[in-house]
Amino acid sequence: MPKKIIDISPPPGAKPQARPQVKPQARPPKIKMEKKGKKKPRSSLRWKILAIFLIIFGGVILIQINSRLTLKIQPYLEPLSFEETFEVRVEAESINLEEKIIPGRFFEEDIEKWEHFKSTGLSQETGKAQGKIRVFNSHSPSTPITLRAGTRFLSSDNGKIFRCSEKIYLPAAKIIQGKAVPSSVEVNVEAQEVGEDYNIEPSNFSLPGLSGNPLYYTIYAESQSPMSGGFIKEVKIVSTEDIANAQDSLMRTLFREAKDFLRNRIPEDFVLLEKAVLEEESDVRCLQKPGGEYVEFSCQGNIKIKGLGFKLSDLKALSGEFVAKIISPSEKLVEGSLNFEYLSQNLILEKGKMILDLKIEGTTYKDISTETLKEQVEGKSKEEIKEIILNNYPQIESTSVKFWPFWMKKAPKTSERIKVELISDLLTY
Repeated sequence: MPKKIIDISPPPGAKPQARPQVKPQARPPKIKMEKKGKKKPRSSLRWKILAIFLIIFGGVILIQINSRLTLKIQPYLEPLSFEETFEVRVEAESINLEEKIIPGRFFEEDIEKWEHFKSTGLSQETGKAQGKIRVFNSHSPSTPITLRAGTRFLSSDNGKIFRCSEKIYLPAAKIIQGKAVPSSVEVNVEAQEVGEDYNIEPSNFSLPGLSGNPLYYTIYAESQSPMSGGFIKEVKIVSTEDIANAQDSLMRTLFREAKDFLRNRIPEDFVLLEKAVLEEESDVRCLQKPGGEYVEFSCQGNIKIKGLGFKLSDLKALSGEFVAKIISPSEKLVEGSLNFEYLSQNLILEKGKMILDLKIEGTTYKDISTETLKEQVEGKSKEEIKEIILNNYPQIESTSVKFWPFWMKKAPKTSERIKVELISDLLTY
């Protein structure tokens, strides 16, 4: 479909008319629309600020109402030392301050033990060399010769002497074609002394007993094989001293171990002194006898011991009561400061009692009325508190003043919020 064209051009010759000036109209102001529910009145901010102020103010007031004061006081400490005698009795059922008696209790232990010991005794084992020699008789004129038992034969190489234990009969030499043919017999010989030095090789022998006699040159001997069996060696033996030392050592071991077992079995609070344990029965036996050839030997022993113990807490309680009795009413004992040194113990086991001589040491301080002190420092400043303590409590060595909260300048006005700590014994009031 053809487009319709509208001619709006002015007719020919017509003068163009000026377009009238149109005064632009001002745009209407934009109106800011707020979403529903987001608009807050200015007065709510003021209330919020007021509430925060009231909370802070109330908190400060509340903290001040619950303020605290802590006084840490170090009193002057005085050492205490004295000696006293106490008694432990099995028959006692409770502490007796007047007679200075505390209850005791018997403890027993029985153990058995085997132990091995080294032998220290020495002995020698020896042997004499032995062998065979052939003895010749070449004497001329030929004649039989008899040599007595114990005849000596001297080796030509090293001068070792051997003896024949039996009598030797030498037939006369035979004369063959005018020449003497020696007769001979074989005999057993033994070295004169012990030791390996006599284990000699085959050798020729002379008879020193015939020296100066013509027979010396016609009676002689020789060996065809070495001599053997000579030796000297040391061996260990059990000596009498070994037995005695072993018995003593085993007994001491038994006693020590029995005491250790006993101490491990007693209740934790009990004390078992060294001298309060006695041996009741004991026996030690060694299997080997003195002189036996053993490198080591064994002994067996058993022991029964009995000890009298007491509770340390009872001794401390009795000592504490005794100290409280002898010190002045204005003094107090520092808790936990009591120490004991046992000067002597006298155990009477059959009667079930033990006497203890003790040196007791401790620490005391002058009593301080903490309630009075609290009343005196109520509502006072730090300087005023220190002045009060300086003027009224000469038994106090030093003081620490601590406020809570830190900005407080004066103590609370009620003693319930004042705490006094004695540094000497860590007691809190």
